[in-house]
Amino acid sequence: MTSKTPEMTSQLDHPDRALPLSSIENARDLGGYRTADGRRTKFGAFIRTADMHQVSDADRFEMKERGVTMVIDLRMQRERDDKPNLFSHGDDLTFRVHDFWGDRFDTYRSPDRSAAP
Repeated sequence: MTSKTPEMTSQLDHPDRALPLSSIENARDLGGYRTADGRRTKFGAFIRTADMHQVSDADRFEMKERGVTMVIDLRMQRERDDKPNLFSHGDDLTFRVHDFWGDRFDTYRSPDRSAAP
């Protein structure tokens, strides 16, 4: 098990990290993280959230005010079918789907998956 270094803790606990979006759980700005070449990601360029199927009109407005221009949904097809992303239609934002796991994750979790003897 790895423990957090002081650098990791300061990156995770940065005061500008949490975003005040009441209808979206775990909304965070991904700025300030150190990159492999020693630079840092820019604040206001990338945010990550959950619960995009229930975003309020006020939070949609707040995201636009913060300059969000694109929403990328990384969920599997089944998740998108069950809880559609409210940004997938309309708005003046670009919406993209990038199914990060594809069917690999479902296959990995499948009870039909056989184990080696």
